[in-house]
Amino acid sequence: MASRYAKEMLSLARAVRDLTGLSVVWKNAMGSGEEGLPRSVSEHCNQYCLEVKRDARLLKLCRRDDCEMAMLKACRLRKPFLKSCHAGLVELVLPLMEGARFDGMVFIGPMRIRQNAIPVVKGPAAKAAFRAFPAFDKRLLASCQTLLWQALA
Repeated sequence: MASRYAKEMLSLARAVRDLTGLSVVWKNAMGSGEEGLPRSVSEHCNQYCLEVKRDARLLKLCRRDDCEMAMLKACRLRKPFLKSCHAGLVELVLPLMEGARFDGMVFIGPMRIRQNAIPVVKGPAAKAAFRAFPAFDKRLLASCQTLLWQALA
């Protein structure tokens, strides 16, 4: 059974997806998803990311990007930032703070870093999935940040 907090976060993730078409991934302070939430909210499981994660070496880079490097940066900055990943994508990361304590982070996106970015995984399915992402839109992510940073504070 999901907690009230988890239900609120799931509702927020659905609202962001409905308004922007972007996904929301929520990682707790331990770098994993909250119990009781769907996989789509607790990890990057879009078609492209799933293709990337089939390669053990790239999966290791995904985990390092999200569960180590982004977490360290979120703890240090304590404010939203853009995160680029090894697979050619960019996301907005919003640290979740409970007073002075780091409580996790929310990823909004992903988007292709550039309009003409090239996917790291070859093959028609991976290329099509990569091209399906919107190109980086600074205004859209800034709007998400404005709305969510206040809601999550």
